Amino acid sequence: MLKATFVAVWALTCLLTATVSNASLAKITEQDLSDTSVAIVFAEFIGASELQIESQNLRLSVGVLRVQQVLKGSSHVNVMLIRQYPRTGVVSDTYNFEVGQLGLWFLQKTPSVEGLYQALDPARFIEMDESSPVLEHWKALLGGSASP
Repeated sequence: MLKATFVAVWALTCLLTATVSNASLAKITEQDLSDTSVAIVFAEFIGASELQIESQNLRLSVGVLRVQQVLKGSSHVNVMLIRQYPRTGVVSDTYNFEVGQLGLWFLQKTPSVEGLYQALDPARFIEMDESSPVLEHWKALLGGSASP
């Protein structure tokens, strides 16, 4: 009897947590990605560093993107800073980037720091090279050629 109760509770817990975790990774539509991104860039992740903002008593891990093409946003940027999140306590929607990763970034502003962007969902980065048909698709979708 105790074993059957344990199995039932365990199965119910698995079902409930599976539903919650799948809901957090719901697919974002192209329209939503475009509409909710202040900047869409084709860029390479070139490194990360710690940033201390004394005025806000804030310590952040910041990644650096070398921008190669701007599809949306200011066309006069060569480098963008993105907020990284600690690798400890990683959950399913946490994404940490590796040096050399090249792709399309759908960025939002970080509310607490001017000039800092973030990609809060794994769907906000699509790994690809410059010859990818996905990059051409996004260029066409956003209205033409990207700035170099």
